[in-house]
Amino acid sequence: MKLSFPGCGVVVLWLATSGGAGADWLSDLKSPDMQVRRDAIGAIQTMDDPRIPALCLPLLDDPGLSIRRLAARAIGSRFDEISEADRPRYLAALKACLEQRKDEPVTGTYGDVDDISLMCQRAIGLLSRRYDSPPFSVSPDGKWVLYERRRRPVIANIAEQQHYLLAPLDPRGDGPDDAYYSDTVDDEHLSETNILKTVETNLPAAELFAPHWRADGKGVALTLERLERRFYHPILVWRAGAPAQVVVLDESFFQSVLGTRKQEWGTTTEFAGWKDDRVLVRIFDYVDSNSDTLQQTKEAIVSYDIVTKKIARER
Repeated sequence: MKLSFPGCGVVVLWLATSGGAGADWLSDLKSPDMQVRRDAIGAIQTMDDPRIPALCLPLLDDPGLSIRRLAARAIGSRFDEISEADRPRYLAALKACLEQRKDEPVTGTYGDVDDISLMCQRAIGLLSRRYDSPPFSVSPDGKWVLYERRRRPVIANIAEQQHYLLAPLDPRGDGPDDAYYSDTVDDEHLSETNILKTVETNLPAAELFAPHWRADGKGVALTLERLERRFYHPILVWRAGAPAQVVVLDESFFQSVLGTRKQEWGTTTEFAGWKDDRVLVRIFDYVDSNSDTLQQTKEAIVSYDIVTKKIARER
């Protein structure tokens, strides 16, 4: 699978085999102790080892629910390592796990989203190249698909099966909380470590990214809905003409057309629409109104042209 990072060209992502797992992770995955199995499968999620998919296959039937979920995630994230001849076997096991979930209580952090089912659907979709389930968002022209991998957005060309792991860089620099940024092994070849990531992963693409595709499918504006950083909701913009790149739009990006803004509580952004090649962004401040709610003020509509890269104030 081809993965790409802004400014780095198209690269193949290689992960160190020391991704936090102990030397006995092979045997730990088969341990009779559920907690040992859970720790091992959690530790191998970012490892690069061709044995991982096969070792995760029997864990799809594990009594530990989080073990099943992580097994499905590990298989899905390594779909490109599974041969065409082996795919029917994996698909059968994933579908059996999915079917079993229908008779079991829903698990997951948010509402009625069953995270095991979601990870099975993600793996099934990636292995079968069918993206009609909640983990995926498909462009209106059917050429591109958006999904999550390693807490970041992935855009894939469906026909050519090129998958681009995007690296949205926070224009403000390094963040104070490791929950939001990465300095992990998979990003060691980047000079920057301030990559914006979603905190939650086991949710449908619509809830993770709130994607707004252009009607022709040649671009998408999305947000990291589970960034959980108060008042900061930058818009990420992607276009088909540069599939490995993503542009982060926040208040500072439009400073030259917005002028100086005095902030009491914070400034945030909100997707406002597409207009030809321009993505429209609503920017507003929160101020303290001495009430139980914060009031929005100083609203402005600005735009970014995904082709010319020009910015403008619309109103």
